[in-house]
Amino acid sequence: MSLILLVIFSSSIGWAQDLAEGTKSIEFYLAGYLENNIDLQQLMLDVEEADAELYELYVENGVNVEISTGSSTLTFSESDVEIAASPSVSVTIPNANNTSITTTVPLTVTLGDSTGTSLDDAGVSLSTEIISSTADENLLTKEEYQRAVTEAEQAVETKKISLQVDFWDDVRDIYTADQTMKTDADELYDNKIALDTIIAQGYAESSSIYRTAQLELKESEFTVQKDERDLQKLLGDFAVSCGLSPNSITELPVIDENYFNIELVSFDNYRRENFIDLEDVVWDHEYNERLRDAESDFSLSLDAGYGYSASYGSIATEAENEVSTGLTTSYKGLSTSIGVSTKLEDPDEPSITFSFSYDFGTAELEDVYDIMDEIDEKGELLDIESAIESWVEYRQDAFSEKATLEWTREQNAEQLALYKEMYEDSQKWFESGDIPETDLLQAENSYETKLDDSIITIIDCITYNIEIEELFIGEN
Repeated sequence: MSLILLVIFSSSIGWAQDLAEGTKSIEFYLAGYLENNIDLQQLMLDVEEADAELYELYVENGVNVEISTGSSTLTFSESDVEIAASPSVSVTIPNANNTSITTTVPLTVTLGDSTGTSLDDAGVSLSTEIISSTADENLLTKEEYQRAVTEAEQAVETKKISLQVDFWDDVRDIYTADQTMKTDADELYDNKIALDTIIAQGYAESSSIYRTAQLELKESEFTVQKDERDLQKLLGDFAVSCGLSPNSITELPVIDENYFNIELVSFDNYRRENFIDLEDVVWDHEYNERLRDAESDFSLSLDAGYGYSASYGSIATEAENEVSTGLTTSYKGLSTSIGVSTKLEDPDEPSITFSFSYDFGTAELEDVYDIMDEIDEKGELLDIESAIESWVEYRQDAFSEKATLEWTREQNAEQLALYKEMYEDSQKWFESGDIPETDLLQAENSYETKLDDSIITIIDCITYNIEIEELFIGEN
C-alpha cells in the first residue's frame, strides 16, 4: 500500500514552480519537439525549392545574349580553298515586349587562284511586340512565383504554430492522465478507510464483508497501478517526440510560473483582412482578375531588318544593301501581316508582301473563354463571401471560448485556494493526532488533483492563444 501511495505522489513533482536542478524547462521540450518534426523539415525544403524556381524564372525572363559561330565549312579544290562561316549574336529581352535583336555575318573567304571575300545577306534584324498579348502575363507569372515563395514560408510558420498546439495537447494529455490517477487514488483511499473501519469493527478476515472490502481495495490498487503505467507510456512517447530517449522523462513536465497568469488574446486584435482563409481567396481573386485583364484579344508586332551583301575580289567589288520592315496583327482568329523591303541601290523598286487568315474555331473559342472567365469570377466572389462567413463563425466561437476559459480559471483559483487550505489544516490535524495518515494523504491528493485541473485549464488558455494566432497571416 505504501509503495502505491509513493508512486502517486512522486508525480506531483511535475508542477513545482521552481525548476529543480537538472530539470528541463518546458521551452526546452518545445524546441526539441519542433526540431524533431519531419514534416516541418520538409516544408523548409519546400521554401528552398520555391526560391530556386523563382530564380529560374528570373533567368528565363532576363536579358539573354547568345553568341554562335554558326556552321563553318572548309572546301578544297585543285586551285582554291574556300572557308565559309556564319557567326551571329542574338540578344533577347522578354521584359521589353519580347524584343529580340539578331546580328548575322555569313562570310565566305576564298584563298588561291580566285582569292576573294564575300558577305551574303549579313545584317541586323529586330522584332518586338508593340501591343503584346503576353507582356502583362509575364509580370503576373513572376508575381505568382513570388507568391509561391511567400506561401511556402507561411506554411513553415503555420506548421510551427500547429506543432505548438500539438505539443501542448500532448502536455495536456499527460496532466489529464495524472489527474485520472489521482481521482482513482481517491477511491483507493476511500476503500482503505472502509477496510480499516471494518477491521476496527471486529469483522473476521473470512467474513464476506471483510473479503468484499479487501477485494475492492485490491481492485482500486490495480486501477491506480494501471493509471501509473499509462502515464509513464505518455511520458515516454512525449520524450521521443521531443527527440529524447523514451526513459529520459519520468516526471510531469514543469509548467513555468509565467504561464499561470497568461493573458487571453482577443480575436479582434487581429485584422480581418489577415484572416488566412480570407487573405488567400482575396489574393487569388485579385490575381486572376489582373490575369484576365492581361489576356488581350489584340496583338501588334513589328519586324525590321537590314541586310548587306558584298563580294571583294581581285577584279571588282559588288555590294548590295537591303532594308525591310513589317507589321503583324491578330484579333480573335483573324491574323494579317504586311511587309515592305527594298534595295537601297534601287529604292524605286520595293517589294510588298501581305497575308490574311481567319480561324473560325479560334474565334468561337475566344467567346467561350470570355464566358468561362465570367463564371470563374463569380465563383471567386462566392469564395470570398464564404471566407467572410467563416471569419464571423470563428470570431463568435473565439469570444465564447475566451469567456468560458476566463470563468473556468477564476473558479479554479477559488476552489484551489479552498483545497489548499483544507490540505494545510489536515497537516496540522495530523500532527496533533486528530486525523489518521490516510485522511492527510486524501486531502493532499484532492488538492493536487485540483491543481492538475487548474494546470489543464492553463494549457487550454495557451492553446487558445496559439490557435487564434494560427488563423491569421503576417501577424505571428
